[in-house]
Order: sequence, then C-alpha cells, then structure tokens
Amino acid sequence: MNVSTGFDDWAEIYDPIHSTRIADVQFYVDTAKSAGDPILELSVGTGRIGIPIAKAGSDVIGLDISSSMLSIARRNLKAAGKLAGNLTLKRGDMRNFHLAERFNLIIIPFNSFLNLLNISDQRRALQCIHQHLRPGGQLVLDIFVPNLERLVREDAQLYNVSDVTDPTSGRRFVIWEQTSYDNHDQILYSRYIIEELDGTGKLVQSLHRSSQMRYIHRFEMQHLLEVQNFQVDNLYGDFHYTDFDVDSNQMVWVARRI
Repeated sequence: MNVSTGFDDWAEIYDPIHSTRIADVQFYVDTAKSAGDPILELSVGTGRIGIPIAKAGSDVIGLDISSSMLSIARRNLKAAGKLAGNLTLKRGDMRNFHLAERFNLIIIPFNSFLNLLNISDQRRALQCIHQHLRPGGQLVLDIFVPNLERLVREDAQLYNVSDVTDPTSGRRFVIWEQTSYDNHDQILYSRYIIEELDGTGKLVQSLHRSSQMRYIHRFEMQHLLEVQNFQVDNLYGDFHYTDFDVDSNQMVWVARRI
C-alpha cells in the first residue's frame, strides 16, 4: 500500500478547499509550546499546521510522503517570511522513517493516521514514532469518529459536503462526495467532484479526486496505542479540550511514550 496514492493530485487545491478548517491550528500551536523543542509533524502536507507552529517560535521537522504536497509547503513557507522558529521539510514515510533527532512531541493532524489502510502499517508507524520520541515524549493526533450515516450512504448518491470561498484568492469551491464502504477491512472510499466557480457563480472547472481511509473506533485506537507502549493521557472530543463523549465527532488523542 502506498499512502501517497492520490495526494499528489490534491496538492494544488488542498489549501483553498480547507481554508475554513482553523480550529485545530491553535490547538497544535499551544501543544507545541507546552512540549518544547524539537517537534516532528508527520504528514505535514502543505504546512497548514507546521508553519503556524514555527511562526509561534517552535522548531519543527515536517515529514510527508507526497513530493507535490511538500512543494506547496515550501512555497507557503517562503511566503510566510521570517519565522520565530524553524520548519524543516523532509520527504519520508511515517511507517518507516529514520531521523537523527529524538522529539518531545510528534503530531499527526487532520485524520492523516487513517491513511494507513491496515493494522500492520498502523503498528509499524506507531513503533517508528515510539523510537523517535524522547522518554516521556508525547504523540498527539486527531481522527474522526466513524459516522454511521456516512458509512451507509448509497454509493451512487452525491452529497454536498462543503461550499468554501478561499479568503486569500477569492476562489469558490463547491465540493460533492460519493462514498462506498468496505465493512470487512473498515475502508471508506470517497470520490469527490470539486466545482470551482467564479464571482458570478459560473463554473470555471470541475475536478475529480478520490481518497481512501481506514476508519478506527475509539477502543481500537486505544488498544493500538497501548500495545505499542503508549499511555493515553487524554482523549478530547474537540480542539477546545472538551472531554470525549457520546456526542463527539472528533477524537483528539494525547499519548505518552512509556
């Protein structure tokens, strides 16, 4: 399994279609400040999280398997100007990376851990993360709570998931999703139609993209962490430190190397 499949295709539109996703940014910035340097972000993508962390004064290494995502991240990093900290971008696979540094904090934002599509890859990644953390170092990641309504959608049905106007460029994107679901392997397959509209609402272009994720339930994730020698310190239901409960649609895991 190649976790980079499809992500090169998303690179150019990733930032505009996720421009309204901001709640997690301050959470990770604050987490980085509390942990202290050095920090590693896995699946750094376009630098959406890593650049604000470095801007706030932390020293970060950002690892990603997608060369196209990293190209956008370098462009964004250059545009950000002088930072109080540093962000160093490297190409690598979260299942099998080798860095000289050992980290106080490793983060995997925005469901990126779910791009690992089987238990073997998930365990390999956690083992590699464990090896790169200092004693007592933290792993912080967020994943979505499996949503029954999404999992039982009809395959052919298109659902409108968002209508986003990029505040930087003014570009408007209307995003439609079709999903199918592999109950046996817990794989969610998503196909997207992304319509870019001009200021008058006229269609500029229509893009087709796809993704796949292996969704994880709460106690499955806890077990994965514990068998790889992590202690779960906190599980939040959002990025405002709310306790996880039956109404949460987010799992924000804070685990410590033991």
